[in-house]
Amino acid sequence: MSLNVSLIHLNYFLLPQIYLSQIKTKMSAPNPGRQSPDPERQSGAQQRDPVSAGKTLPEFRGEPRHSQVESEETKNTKLESNPVHRLEEIEAKKYQK
Repeated sequence: MSLNVSLIHLNYFLLPQIYLSQIKTKMSAPNPGRQSPDPERQSGAQQRDPVSAGKTLPEFRGEPRHSQVESEETKNTKLESNPVHRLEEIEAKKYQK
């Protein structure tokens, strides 16, 4: 029994440590963690492209001024400059007597 137990301990505890200590890995960064590539090797998305410049197909893209047009329509038709509170009319009726 003690031989089996010692072999189990050897396999599960000692061998992985020996194996891991012999592996030599070359990291791109001196310290563990993530490191950005050099500026000359960065993609456009990392360096200069605007956030909205994705890979959207042309048939799914909106008009360039779509949001501005929608904003103007909303301002002119749906928004008031000083909206009336829901309870304002009810309170005004209370004090009219």
